[in-house]
Amino acid sequence: MDGLKYFIGKVCTIFVDPINQPLNEEKIINYFVGRVIEIDSRGVTLEHLSTKCRTYFMLNKITAIAEEYVEIVSENSEKYKQLVSESEALKKSESQNKTHDMYDLKTLTNLVR
Repeated sequence: MDGLKYFIGKVCTIFVDPINQPLNEEKIINYFVGRVIEIDSRGVTLEHLSTKCRTYFMLNKITAIAEEYVEIVSENSEKYKQLVSESEALKKSESQNKTHDMYDLKTLTNLVR
């Protein structure tokens, strides 16, 4: 248990087995990457970086905990502006290439038949 205390306060990825539902990359990051805020005899509490929501992982389901490298970037720096620009370009590119599992009424009617 003492070795696990090292991770408290650090940004980590929690690896578990099994994962009960299929997850896309965004959900994987939201669920399994965050700041470890507490470790007790039964599990690990993770605070998600963007939402500040918390998840509790049972120790018997955790296969690994990996410390992540986090670079703190000031909002006034050139690096921050570059990262924002790259992120916006990526979002725009993804939205243009995104396919939806939505169908119009005619297609749904044909699928039911």
